[in-house]
This record gives sequence, C-alpha cells and structure tokens, in this order.
Amino acid sequence: MDKAVFMQRKDFLFTRALALEAFPNFKLRPWITRMLSNNKEEYYNALDELNAAWKFMYPNDNVTYFPQFARNQVFVAMNDYQSLVNLDDEPMHMRVFLAFHDQIVKHENEPQKEQKKRNNANQGEQKERKIKNIDYLQDLINKRRIIKVRETKKQKKQTKNVLDGIIVSNTILLKEK
Repeated sequence: MDKAVFMQRKDFLFTRALALEAFPNFKLRPWITRMLSNNKEEYYNALDELNAAWKFMYPNDNVTYFPQFARNQVFVAMNDYQSLVNLDDEPMHMRVFLAFHDQIVKHENEPQKEQKKRNNANQGEQKERKIKNIDYLQDLINKRRIIKVRETKKQKKQTKNVLDGIIVSNTILLKEK
C-alpha cells in the first residue's frame, strides 16, 4: 500500500488525537510514560485518561470508547503501516501512536499467553503422572507380584455390547449373501 494513500484513510482520524498540537491542555509527557509502562494498573489508568481526552476532542462522533475503536479500526492498518515506514523518519506524534498501538496489542495478548502456559503445564503434569503409573505397574510385574484386576459391571456391559455388535454384523453379512 502506498504511504500517501494510507495516510488518507479514515483510520488516521485517530492520529490527530495523539498529535502533540491536538493536546494543548494536557501534560503529555508523564501520561505517555505511564501508558508505555509495564505496570498494568498504570497502563489502564492512562487508557482511561486517553478515553476522556478522546471524548473531549470528538464529542459528536459515534466513537465512545477509545480501545474498542483502536481494536476495530486501526490495528490492521497499523500493522500494514509499520511494515512500510522507518520510525526515525516519522514525526513525534506518529512515533507515540505506534508505541501506543504496540502496547495495547501487548496487553491484549497477555491473558492468551498465560492461558497457553497453564494448559502446557497441565499437559506436562498429566504425562508425568501417566509415566509414574506405568513405571509403578512395571515394577510390580518385575517383582512378580500378582495384579488382580476386578471386572466391574460397566466393563462387562461394554464387552457384551461389543460381542452383540459382532454377532449382529455377522448375521447381516450372512443375510446379504
């Protein structure tokens, strides 16, 4: 995508909100540093301030909640844009905007990564337990201990059903011939 075409897209209404000249009444520096911090509480407080600033600047727009707008309208566009530009050539407000974008994406993806880690840990524990059980049974067999397996009613039913199925399938085959 051509850079000039990209800059004309309506997604870039958002960049005006982050341009330094658009915030004459806000002290930007501490706000930006809090927004870019790794502390989640600070990040969400700064995001709330950004919401307030957004509503103040564009009171008549249908966009009421900044992060939702950012997710739906800007994220795909930003990924395209970042692949096209050299950040050193960009004006300050665009650098800030790209930093916000990266930070929001990072915070969005954190819970998914944590869930994946938990699932992997659970699977690892299950494998270990299974291996321990197999080792324990192998030890018993090696020591020539007798293992008695008690057959339950459920197991008997299952085997009977399997046998019935085999018998039924054989009779059907016989009838077809």
